[in-house]
Amino acid sequence: MTTPQATAPAHKYPIFRISLLCDIEIRDLYALRGAISKIAGQEHVLFHNHYDKDQFRYQYPLIQYRWYKDYPLLVCLGEGIVEVQNFFQSLGPEIDIRGEMKPIKVGETWFRLWPFNVWENVRFRYTLKRWLPLNDHNYNKYIELTDKGDRQGIIDLLQTILIGNILSMARGIEWEVPRQITVKIDDIWRVGAVRYKRHDGHNITKTAFNIDFTTNVYLPYYIGLGQKVSIGFGNLEPPRKSPTLDKERAEDESKAPATE
Repeated sequence: MTTPQATAPAHKYPIFRISLLCDIEIRDLYALRGAISKIAGQEHVLFHNHYDKDQFRYQYPLIQYRWYKDYPLLVCLGEGIVEVQNFFQSLGPEIDIRGEMKPIKVGETWFRLWPFNVWENVRFRYTLKRWLPLNDHNYNKYIELTDKGDRQGIIDLLQTILIGNILSMARGIEWEVPRQITVKIDDIWRVGAVRYKRHDGHNITKTAFNIDFTTNVYLPYYIGLGQKVSIGFGNLEPPRKSPTLDKERAEDESKAPATE
């Protein structure tokens, strides 16, 4: 029997998750980001990824506004952790969401130096929800494959994009991936239109996917992959068909009672 092994030492990178007890809906994540950014100050770019009105920070977001079990969840990586810790020193008991003052307080927190790695003969299973993989070019290709009824072509396209999303995340956390990443989409179980508000106030509609996939990359739950991960899209979750965590995963997630 072949012994499972990683191909290089793990890239340990700090991740901090904070659940926020605030009576908002998932559609309010964009407004929550705006409210938190206003309190933190626009000079703190990691909260909103804008250098100014026309210049953006295009790297992987290090502060992500996500949704977990009816409450917002902040997922912070690297430098984003320091920024968020400073922010909570100035957070009051209420926050302005779309002109309405909402009570807010910190719920459960979780910190981990996550051992990112690529394994040689191990595959890890994940569910990815509200994933936005398609840019204009890929969308045209997707429509072409859909019109042809080419399901395998669609899967091949999405797998290639997902590998690119993982590599983009790796660059954002300063991880030089040591070997080839493999991805296999096992199920595309929901496809639908979602709408979000662009920075200039315009509503944008995109095609979102819920998928189950396996990969040789060991990733933490609740980080984002794909487009618009800073406002709740592309949420990486435990595999929906296998809720029991393996021993190593359970140890890595053991400090997360609120988010696992």
